[in-house]
Amino acid sequence: MVAPGHHARPGRRVRGPGRGPSGPAAETAQYQEFARWQHATAGSGRIDKARAYWRERLAGAEITGVTSDRPRDENLASAYGVHRFVFDAELSSDVVEFAKATRSTPFMVMAAAYSALLRERTGATDIVFPTFSSGRYEERFTDSVGPFFNFVPIHIDTTGCATLGDVLEEARTACVGAYQHEIPFARIAEDSPALLAPFANGFLAVIAFEVLQTAFPMEGSRVGGLEFAEIRGRHLSQKVSSAIPDGGLWAMDVLPSGELAGSLKFDHNRFDESTAVELVARFRELLGSLVDEPQTQLS
Repeated sequence: MVAPGHHARPGRRVRGPGRGPSGPAAETAQYQEFARWQHATAGSGRIDKARAYWRERLAGAEITGVTSDRPRDENLASAYGVHRFVFDAELSSDVVEFAKATRSTPFMVMAAAYSALLRERTGATDIVFPTFSSGRYEERFTDSVGPFFNFVPIHIDTTGCATLGDVLEEARTACVGAYQHEIPFARIAEDSPALLAPFANGFLAVIAFEVLQTAFPMEGSRVGGLEFAEIRGRHLSQKVSSAIPDGGLWAMDVLPSGELAGSLKFDHNRFDESTAVELVARFRELLGSLVDEPQTQLS
């Protein structure tokens, strides 16, 4: 995200910790300072305005849950795996160019395709899915260490949409509104408790969707005399992965090669791997249709 929420996880800045364009090094703000700042501004006018926006935007809405292959079994420990995939560079290029042509971001384009997928899968037309933002609202916390990321609901109402292009229009509006009014998710959930209903339904799973973004190439980067490189082109699926809260996590990334790569993390106790493969395949079809023929009719 260039703005919070634009993509799932923003890249870091090129400048060094605590340095201005030409000024001396300054002490990096600590995480506890961020926590104090959040508490101190919890009742500010900006927060109140944002909460009013979310109350209206999410009135009566629920996060869209996907019916799992098997219901939740509280007696089973989670067993997460990850399905990884790579789309061709041509599709990636088409997504980027289409985003520019429609005054959107690649995240908005992919969010529209994901919303169309959820609509098909669930039969719901009022779609809400969670994504993540950096949560670093102020410049002084750019180089601070800590769990700043924030849960952000993207509400895309496709009820009046006839085409995939119509869904993109709704996705753009939803994303811009979410970025402009981002506040800690706990505040949003406090005002819209029905939003979390699917988490209590043992037959439903919530799959968050994010697009990763790296601001600059990581090859040959050095810190403290050590050279390191980021591994982004991961193609191999894994039966065992780190656990996440109940549901799933879908992440996309535009690789330096120009390819679109992604991963879908899921609990084997809840989903068959074939279901993950099927979801990704259909997402790829919808994404391709959106950028090639935005007037494609919705199913």
